[in-house]
Amino acid sequence: MVKIIYVAGEVGSGKSTFISDKYHGEEFFVLDMGKESKMAFDASEEDESTDILCNIYNQSTEDLMDAYFDEKTIVIEVCVGTAHDDSFIELVNQSKNEGVNSKLVMLDCEDEERMKRLGKAVANENYFSSAISTEHVLEVMGEFLKSIGFNKEMGYIQ
Repeated sequence: MVKIIYVAGEVGSGKSTFISDKYHGEEFFVLDMGKESKMAFDASEEDESTDILCNIYNQSTEDLMDAYFDEKTIVIEVCVGTAHDDSFIELVNQSKNEGVNSKLVMLDCEDEERMKRLGKAVANENYFSSAISTEHVLEVMGEFLKSIGFNKEMGYIQ
């Protein structure tokens, strides 16, 4: 059965590390819009940010649908403690309403440890904070769940 695992926590709580340690292998699909965004924007020589973002949204949605139909467990990283917390709660409820088996993993640590981790991460040129991509992740996931609901309503999937 397809399931969504939401891994949530504040910046520096260890979400990315937790995901890479625990959710790897063929049975998982990890939506990493931060990584995709960084690669796409770094590779672009033009300032067509709307087009690039649209392509990332489309590709991410297609990848989610493929993962769903391949019966993979979908893993989502969400940064909490931001302006998008209410949208995240709505998304978790939407998962439940669409009948998608969902699990929420909340990570937390002491502020001193978070700051230490964040300092180390920022020093890495490949670092892309989940706080930056959270809004986009929530939007893509919301549309993905609407698609699942529509397809269930039409009888295309159960």
